[in-house]
Amino acid sequence: MSPESTNDPKFAADTSPDVTEFGVLYGSQTGTAEKLAHQLAKDVADRFDKSATVTTIDNYDFTAISSSDKEHLLILLVSTNGDGDPSDNAMKTFRYISDLCREPEHNQLLSRLRFGIFGLGNTAYDAYQGAARNYKTCLLDLGAHLVAPYGEGNDEKGELYEDFVSWKSKFLVNMGSECNWKVIKEDQYTPLYQIQPVSARKHTDGQLVASLRDLDFLDRPPFHMAKPFMAPIRSCRIFTSGERCQFHCELDLEGSRLRYQTGDHIGIYPTNRIADVEQFLFAFGLLDRKDEIVQVRSSTPLWFVTPTTYVAIARHYLSINSPVSSEIIQQISKFSPSKEAREKLELLASREQFVKKVIKRKQTLYRLLLDVSSGQPWPDVPFSLLLESLGKLQPRFYSVASSNLMYENQAHISVKCERETIDNDAFYGVCSNFIEEACFKSSNLYLNPDSSIKLPLYIRRSNFKPPVRKDRPIIMICAGTGIAPFRGFIQERIAQSKSGAVGKNLLFFGCRDENDALYSDDIAQYQKQLGSSLEVQLAYSRADPSHKIYVQEKVREHAIQVYALITQGAYIYVCGNSVKLSSSMNRLMRELLIRQGGASEIEAAKELKQFRLSGRYQEDLW
Repeated sequence: MSPESTNDPKFAADTSPDVTEFGVLYGSQTGTAEKLAHQLAKDVADRFDKSATVTTIDNYDFTAISSSDKEHLLILLVSTNGDGDPSDNAMKTFRYISDLCREPEHNQLLSRLRFGIFGLGNTAYDAYQGAARNYKTCLLDLGAHLVAPYGEGNDEKGELYEDFVSWKSKFLVNMGSECNWKVIKEDQYTPLYQIQPVSARKHTDGQLVASLRDLDFLDRPPFHMAKPFMAPIRSCRIFTSGERCQFHCELDLEGSRLRYQTGDHIGIYPTNRIADVEQFLFAFGLLDRKDEIVQVRSSTPLWFVTPTTYVAIARHYLSINSPVSSEIIQQISKFSPSKEAREKLELLASREQFVKKVIKRKQTLYRLLLDVSSGQPWPDVPFSLLLESLGKLQPRFYSVASSNLMYENQAHISVKCERETIDNDAFYGVCSNFIEEACFKSSNLYLNPDSSIKLPLYIRRSNFKPPVRKDRPIIMICAGTGIAPFRGFIQERIAQSKSGAVGKNLLFFGCRDENDALYSDDIAQYQKQLGSSLEVQLAYSRADPSHKIYVQEKVREHAIQVYALITQGAYIYVCGNSVKLSSSMNRLMRELLIRQGGASEIEAAKELKQFRLSGRYQEDLW
């Protein structure tokens, strides 16, 4: 799908008055939209000398626009989750404007708002770009005006950043024209961050912080996203090893005051691998200066403590393995160490070559640059440019694999180590391999090797919850480590069964073979405790190469039983590491409602949508 939509009937072609309130807002679940929002705000500042407030959509007061005598200009970057809903930090505002646009008398309520919008989504989901498109429609219905064409980015093939770059280049031209903004400078890099060396003598009385984890005051509650709890690892056990390393990890929450509910997520802040950090520092001529103390200053809030060192930033704070965009390659080419290296980078200018040589090979910036320069460092690249382009090392989220009713002061997670080899280059998932190292290798992860190994974490609330009524049947469908939240669901039913009978629990679990059936011993024990109320159906996709059985087929095989439970008010849950699981299960559920329930295609689609709205059909996908 094209990232542009230039024929919008409400595209504002009139001249804009002076804008007095300007913001770049994001709705972001994983941090991608947030990163792009900061990049876009800087591009606007560099090009037009216009400063913008950058914040979440829900942090912006939309209620004040209607009563304001000022013109407001907002650029929204809106991500869509699997259900077609906005992210958590854009949901409140969406509900507010959705309620307003149902009332015709509000059709000019936001007439003082001019806006641009870019959606982030994945076409593997049925509700592709649902949040961004709904935001656009509601804002237009409330009298707001588009100042430039609406754009979309598709992450299915890893090309979202390129969609954004393509949209942004045209968007800035259109927005500048419609807002009567004069271009101050173009294609000239202005550092957002000032990096200054700090002498060791000058710093002797201060505290050098390599990581937020070293600050004593952070050991006290309350703990949250900006102040994670350092959770001791209680125990770990391996399910499978080698290339498909999968394991169980138990974390101690004692004394943290953190309270999760079954189905919530654990956000874990990773640390970059030492080998990657050293290669990154070498690529930019900083390896010999890795312990140099520097002060970082900026007009925008920093996400790390300063003064610090280059190695601390690269290790704990910077997303050095971020996807590379053609835009940053274009910027960095100006700082090439040789003519040959610059020419090689310029060969990647076309989207076709960029997709083939960079995106499909999952190239990181430092590996790509060393590749085109035949191993020669790039010392002239401003460190500020790296901070701006690579951004914050974001937490990764894991479904809690335990129930708070059974483990009040513990949280369990299931981890699959992400590892892949492409053209003889090995790529490692940042967080999964970080947790594995913490669990099983206990190497020098932190500055203090004498301390026990701990993981920085916080609780993220989730809507993926078992029914409030314990007598309601639940149908759980998963693949791989998608079993994690259902282990918690079943534990919850065991705890609830002590005060009376519980509803039917039907688990469909897709795995490669018998050895890949995670938690098989636990599940066998749970079946003894719950008896006939827990039924497990396994689908092996690799046990017999001539007859692969996927979890969707196992559900179809039991369609009569599944539909019978649905008529009894069952809740349906889908969890797995593939967005394709979402679309295939959606099709299968509609098929089931048609064949077993006699619904038409339109009726089945409406019924499934109603299941979603009422919470009877939920997905937890990554």
